[in-house]
Amino acid sequence: MKQSKLFSNLGFRATWGITGSQEFPAGSSQEQFYFGSYNNASQANVANPNLKWEQTNSYDLGLDFALKNGRVWGTFDYYNKNTTNILFQNSAIQPAPATSYFINLPANLMNTGYELSLGFNVIHHKDFNWDLTGYYAHNKNLLKNFTSNGAAIQILTGQISGQGVSGTLAQTITNNMPIDEYWLKPFNGFVAGAQQIGANPQFAGDPNPHSNYGISTTLNYKKFTLTINGGGAGGYLIYNNNATNISNISGITGGRNIDKNAYNSAELPSSGVGASTRFLESGNFFKIRNSSLSYNIGNAGKYVKNLRAFVTGSNLLVITKYTGFDPEVNVDKSSGNYPSRSIDYLPYPTSRTITFGVNFSL
Repeated sequence: MKQSKLFSNLGFRATWGITGSQEFPAGSSQEQFYFGSYNNASQANVANPNLKWEQTNSYDLGLDFALKNGRVWGTFDYYNKNTTNILFQNSAIQPAPATSYFINLPANLMNTGYELSLGFNVIHHKDFNWDLTGYYAHNKNLLKNFTSNGAAIQILTGQISGQGVSGTLAQTITNNMPIDEYWLKPFNGFVAGAQQIGANPQFAGDPNPHSNYGISTTLNYKKFTLTINGGGAGGYLIYNNNATNISNISGITGGRNIDKNAYNSAELPSSGVGASTRFLESGNFFKIRNSSLSYNIGNAGKYVKNLRAFVTGSNLLVITKYTGFDPEVNVDKSSGNYPSRSIDYLPYPTSRTITFGVNFSL
């Protein structure tokens, strides 16, 4: 781009390929045994000689560019992934020599989206520099052709925990839906202080974030350096299992802490407990994940070299409307090996830490 006054770099990319999956144990198509106590041998896996490799057929179209002699740069990618012969550990119908075996699910798992990253050298002077970078990624997944004899297959997962709702499954894996789509009875308000829940579950929303984003900036002024990193996700729902059971309004009669939203609602303590769309909340959030401020003192005396003082902080700020402890839910609520996502129940919240320190060499 030597003759261009705008672009200092410009490139196009196109990739295609088929890959397998390593996310399953070796020998999954064979009989497997394990030794228990007293040298007893038991079978752990039923053989499936017809098991096939999982395959992901993907292509990517990309653009790389730089402007103004490299002071503005970025990349853009569009991708499409089609996964077939999905490997899954299924429960063996009893009586059988073992409790599980691996199968290929009859479906196409589609993931499509795009990713954009941009960088700016905003200020470039002798004593002051400012760099700013950001990214945005959008993804949509959809399960297709998940049928048997022309009818859609439906698998329930996503366990809801707590007294009165034990055994309730809140998510479904089925045809023409995202993985783990919420499958819940509708909440229809309150009548005489009692919550009204519909009789039949229905599709209620997507637990998979549609977007992920982040920003990072670094400022240098003489011997001072400030770095800030943040990120978040959006376009998805969280099921607040804590509000269903742990902090619901009925707990006030036993002297327990209750949820503020439940206290301010029209519900009475005598209202029953039930899983419903009432406890679905937006999971959108943005966090200042970490920040650091340092001062480069330099050499101090005869023996101390490259002395630098710093203060760093993590999880400093969370912007979200989610009422639970932390919108980054990582609780496993799977059922029968089928995965779940974005169900919040008794998590350990992300801690906020601040650290002061010095670095030096001798």
